[in-house]
Amino acid sequence: SRLPLTHINNLDDSKKLRSNQRLAILAEFDSLAKIEPDNYIRLNVRISARKVDKLRIRQCYLELLNRVGKKFLPEDTLYLFDYGIPIPNQFTHYRSFKKGDSIIPVIALASISAKESRDKYMKNTVHKKFPNYGFDSHVGYGTKSHREAILNNGMCNQHRSSWIKQTAL
Repeated sequence: SRLPLTHINNLDDSKKLRSNQRLAILAEFDSLAKIEPDNYIRLNVRISARKVDKLRIRQCYLELLNRVGKKFLPEDTLYLFDYGIPIPNQFTHYRSFKKGDSIIPVIALASISAKESRDKYMKNTVHKKFPNYGFDSHVGYGTKSHREAILNNGMCNQHRSSWIKQTAL
């Protein structure tokens, strides 16, 4: 977003909000984007589980940032990051905030948008392809029912083998 988001109600870390609250926030943001499309931009990108296994999380994260950097030129944009996220060298104009998704509205919005985009993808796309795993309820998180589904059905292409090995189900 290029404008302040302080007038959007209940902006907070996505993990502190229920889905209906997150969806209401996104609807409010999307209404603003229709009025001023050049000032309110929301972009979500996705990387496959296979690629994450191959390159690992950090390298995939850097690749995503490079994609974003091509859309919004790093030298023309002030980037705001949640604390602890590695910043590529081409991002010279940035600030990093500890608990940024709780204190910086645009970081909170990015967190909310990413979570809802991923959950929607898991429920609507992945669950339809792999209904035996229950992605419509756990949306890919390592719940007991999800781990049991993997034990009963094996892994599908949405599972990261690196995560499965770490958790040892």
